[in-house]
Amino acid sequence: VMALMSVLYLISFSLIALRSHRWLVHSIRLRLENRELIRSLERRVEERTEQLTKANEQLAHDIALRQQAQKNLADYGDRQAAVAMFGQRALSGVGLDALFQDAALVVRSRLRIGGCAVLQWAGSTKLRARATAGQVVPRPLQGSAGSSVDAPAMRALSAHCAQVVDDIRGESDLARCASCREAGVRSIADVVIAGSERPFGVIELSDARAGCFSEDDIAFVQTIANLLATAVGRKRSETRIQRLAMQDALTGLPNRIDFHNRLLRDLEMA
Repeated sequence: VMALMSVLYLISFSLIALRSHRWLVHSIRLRLENRELIRSLERRVEERTEQLTKANEQLAHDIALRQQAQKNLADYGDRQAAVAMFGQRALSGVGLDALFQDAALVVRSRLRIGGCAVLQWAGSTKLRARATAGQVVPRPLQGSAGSSVDAPAMRALSAHCAQVVDDIRGESDLARCASCREAGVRSIADVVIAGSERPFGVIELSDARAGCFSEDDIAFVQTIANLLATAVGRKRSETRIQRLAMQDALTGLPNRIDFHNRLLRDLEMA
């Protein structure tokens, strides 16, 4: 009987050990499978998170581009309106000095820059400021001659096209210019005002920021410069016609019409 019980005990113990072993193996297998599943889920979460991050970045980039496009469109419309108003002002027959001042104010306000000046080419390397707006590079009232600050303007007048200096620190002459340092100027652009025989002058832009003049900015200023050139040409033609009407074409002496007008003025003053 004891032997039989011992055999039964051993058989029961073996069965229990076998089942425990199977349960342990199954438990370890499930744990490994769970770990693999967790790792797979973590990888999927990381991939999805990366995809969402890229999508958010692309969305933010698209929104920024759209906002910039809207801003550019608004600026373009504002500039076109300014050009139309300035063109009407130029056609109204207003004096050139007032028109030059309007041009400087319009350019400075629309481009949001530090300063703008209308410079007349007085011959050789001499420039004279006809109008200024904002913080511009100082020049003598009677005009400058051969100054280093006039180098970009003279290059523009010689080439008959706009010249842009993104940073005066890269220009040896301008980097040593005391007037530029005094005005705190970093970037300069000069746009030519055309003339019948030679350029009338330039519209000069200046700002304390480096590289702040874009192609659209230069195109806008060139439109204003073209309107100024037309107004200057018309004013010179009017002056020439008036002079021909009052003077003899051969001798240049006052003619009968001028004599009659002077006589009427003298009679009124008498």
